[in-house]
Amino acid sequence: MADLGRRWRRSKGRRWALRVCEHAFVSIKGSPSRRLQHALETGNPLLVRSAAAELPRVGLPEALAICLLLLDAEPDRYPPAAARWAARFVVEHPGVGLGEAQLVLSSLAALRGAGWVGGTEALVALCRLRKVDRAAEVLDVWAERRRAGAAH
Repeated sequence: MADLGRRWRRSKGRRWALRVCEHAFVSIKGSPSRRLQHALETGNPLLVRSAAAELPRVGLPEALAICLLLLDAEPDRYPPAAARWAARFVVEHPGVGLGEAQLVLSSLAALRGAGWVGGTEALVALCRLRKVDRAAEVLDVWAERRRAGAAH
């Protein structure tokens, strides 16, 4: 008889003993970081917030993906999320000066309007400069989706 990885077996003294399986069982749903990735792929802000809450820390690239999702799906929530992301960018990269911090903020602000292409290019350049290549990739993918949406 098997029960969730446990097996009953007969011990030497002819008693039945419970032997616990040594293998760890992983949920079908996957890890919290995988759930966040899946939620970001769905584009559902509610799922994204729920998945992000399960993580002890959200990486800078993932946080940027969340900001961009909010920009598209819940624009009123974008400004505070973008400001938090900019603050993290500055804090996590000690060499960032006042001028660069200002450029990060103005690039994020430009994503909201007609200057989104220039804002994207400036932010990609800043991310690559600071070796946050995954964040630059997130921006590239977002920009491609936005261009494709504008073409239709």
